[in-house]
Parts: sequence; C-alpha cells; structure tokens
Amino acid sequence: MTNKLLGAAPVLIAIALIGHSVIRGRAESEPRIIQTVEVRGDWEAAGYPARVVPGSVYDGDTIRVKSDRPELAKYANDKGEIKVRFACIDAPEKQQRHGIMARDTLRSILAAGEVTVDPVDVDRYGRVVAELWNDDGLVQSNMVVAGAAFPYEDYKENCKNWDAVSYSGQLAKKQRLGVWASGVPEYPWEWRRR
Repeated sequence: MTNKLLGAAPVLIAIALIGHSVIRGRAESEPRIIQTVEVRGDWEAAGYPARVVPGSVYDGDTIRVKSDRPELAKYANDKGEIKVRFACIDAPEKQQRHGIMARDTLRSILAAGEVTVDPVDVDRYGRVVAELWNDDGLVQSNMVVAGAAFPYEDYKENCKNWDAVSYSGQLAKKQRLGVWASGVPEYPWEWRRR
C-alpha cells in the first residue's frame, strides 16, 4: 500500500500544485511561494530535526543548522553548526542576477527556523547535502516553484523527490517567475564556469 502511495506521489503533487495555483490565482508579474503538498514515506525516519542558525542564509541553496542528533552533529564545526547544501537545486549566486531574490525567498521559507534534514551525501567541501522539509513541505520544491532556484539535473540521482522538484521547475518556467522572467535564464553552474 505504501509503495502504491509513493508511486502516486508525482500525480498527487501535480494535482495539488495546479489546484492551489488555480484557486489562489496569481498575477503574472507577482511571484509568490506556492505551498506544495508532498507525500512522505519511510524516509521520514531518516530525517533529523534541526534549527536554522540565525543569519546563516547567505544564498539560496546553503544554510547552517544546529542539531543534537549525532548523525548530523558529527559534521559540526567548533560552534556546533552544520553546513547544509541543498540537494536537487542550484540557486543563483548572490552576485548574480536574481541572487539576492533567491536568498530572500529562502529566508522567507525558513522563517520559522525549524527544518527536518534528510541527508543524501557529503560533498567535497564537507557540507551535508540534503533534502530539507518544513511545515510547508519540501523546501527545494518551494524554492523552485517560486522561481528562486533551478532544478539541478546533474545531481538528480541524489534527489529522492526529483519528480516534485522537476515539476515545480516546469511550473515556474511556464509562468516566467523569478529566474525564468527574462526567458533567457542565467544558470548558476554556467555563471560560475565563466
């Protein structure tokens, strides 16, 4: 039964996102965060509660958190802070067009300060790569649907909820929100290469 529900997750997410968008209506020029509905599965047992470190949202895809859970705490610096890089997405750099908007959108999404960290990897810089959840659902999906980040296809194998993130990107692109507004997006991975 659980596998059937998890298999239906992309359809349920699509219906929820479309329904929410239609019901609320939206001005094309006014990007807003759409709350996503996610179907949680057995991964939830692997997620760890954490508190976002105040002032740690420097850009749109990396934060610092504190957690007493040994599974996360072993990656903490001397201040007890764990640097978390978001799986599934890449947000514009702060110096890049839309970079400040991406940072501010993430600050808004994380305003409550509590997240569940679902680690998927540790990168070469020692950051925990993870999917993050809060009361509004998958943080990555909410960033992408607001036009504040791009689905990062090169790393989709580390993204347990790739279908939700990818679909959120399709919605934002269709509505020309945020990073998609000009019709010619400036992808962060290309910007960094230059």
